[in-house]
This record gives sequence, C-alpha cells and structure tokens, in this order.
Amino acid sequence: MSFQFDSTSNVDAVAPDTFTLAILDNTLTEIPATNPNGLNAFLEMNLPTMASGTQVTTSGAASGSGVAATATVVTACDVGGSPVAGVADVQRMINETLGTSSPANDLNSDGVVNVVDIQIVMNAVLGQGCPVS
Repeated sequence: MSFQFDSTSNVDAVAPDTFTLAILDNTLTEIPATNPNGLNAFLEMNLPTMASGTQVTTSGAASGSGVAATATVVTACDVGGSPVAGVADVQRMINETLGTSSPANDLNSDGVVNVVDIQIVMNAVLGQGCPVS
C-alpha cells in the first residue's frame, strides 16, 4: 500500500492538528504498532503550529501482532525519491540549478530552481526538517 499525503503550511495558532494512520484487523481492532508515542499508528504526522514545523513519526507492527508492516515517509526534500534526504539529493539540486539536469524540483515554488532550493535540501540533510509539502 502506498499513498501521498499533502499538508498545508498554514499554521493553526490555537491548537495543533495530528494525522494518524492505523490498520484495523478483521475485528476492527487496531493492529499493535511500535509507535513511541503509545499510539497504534503506523504513521503519525503532527502538523505545524506557530513554533514548530511538521513532525513525522513512523513505526512498524509490534511483535506478536501477526503482521509484517513498516511505514516509510518520503518528503519533497528527498528529490531522488529515497526515504532520506542525502548528499545525492543536494547534488541533484545543484545540477538542476546549473542547468545540467531538468529543473524539476522548485521546492519553494518561486518559479525557478536556484540556491534557495539547494539550501532547503541541505537543511533537510542536516536534520533541520523539510518545510515543503
């Protein structure tokens, strides 16, 4: 199973929102997951508030659940489509900026792939998150 989840960058100043994905068994009971927050959710996405960016938690099926499942999140900063932004993604953005590759990843939607887009990916590689949905 795969799906794409797009979220807005509009923040809710009053209360944070959370999107969770759980899988139900044939009795409509959530399959136990290894989510560190105690939820039986394979995917938990805390949407931004005024002081934070989007936070994503993924987990697998708990042992003894009889299910083999894991969740992988790919963000827009993973321009190569891998589960984690890395040096290859930075190089791809440099190539797009220099014109040696097609400009396919205008991450800040300003109409051009440039050094700002490279910086967005570099920040993701350095663990500062990906502010792009």
